[in-house]
Amino acid sequence: MNIAKAAAVIAFLVAPALCAADEAIYVRVATGINSETAGLTPATPVASITYALTRAVATGRTRVHVAGGNYGAFAMVNGISVIGGFGQDFVQGSSGVAPTMVNIQSAPQSSTGYHAAVIADGITQPTTLVSLVLLQSTPTQGSGNSIGLVIRNSPALTVESVKITGASAAAGLAGMSGANALQTAASAGAAGLGASGTSACNDST
Repeated sequence: MNIAKAAAVIAFLVAPALCAADEAIYVRVATGINSETAGLTPATPVASITYALTRAVATGRTRVHVAGGNYGAFAMVNGISVIGGFGQDFVQGSSGVAPTMVNIQSAPQSSTGYHAAVIADGITQPTTLVSLVLLQSTPTQGSGNSIGLVIRNSPALTVESVKITGASAAAGLAGMSGANALQTAASAGAAGLGASGTSACNDST
């Protein structure tokens, strides 16, 4: 076997297995583009988490890596983890290029009837939600609810380092107008008692 063939065989044998980064779709709101060819590398991120989840399903990837910024509400997908805390260079943590904080703003959800930032429903495969800040917003509808994270029927969901911030409640609905009270005449009073007389004292014998 010559040297070139030997080198090729060695390279094949030591080739690294698919790493976590190769399993990810990349999201950066500042410069990303929602395109059918984007998201596969840090150099070609998509712009929204919702679109990244769609790309993950289409490409068989199991993670979404999110660079710092402000993002819209989204629904989790079974088996696809959403991981925030990445810098603009997709280095995670304080070593990454700021901003690294990922904020998710709640929005009205037609499926629930209230505001929510993230909804996890029917998560039965190992799935994680990591390093996000969920921002609740004041509902536009009277007596409406605003919820940071909705979890339903999701025994395989893991939530780590997720912060939820509250918001002012919406004004309550107007009360019903009061009805006029019924006017009823008072009953006649009872007759008074007559005065009783007393006789003079008789002390004669």
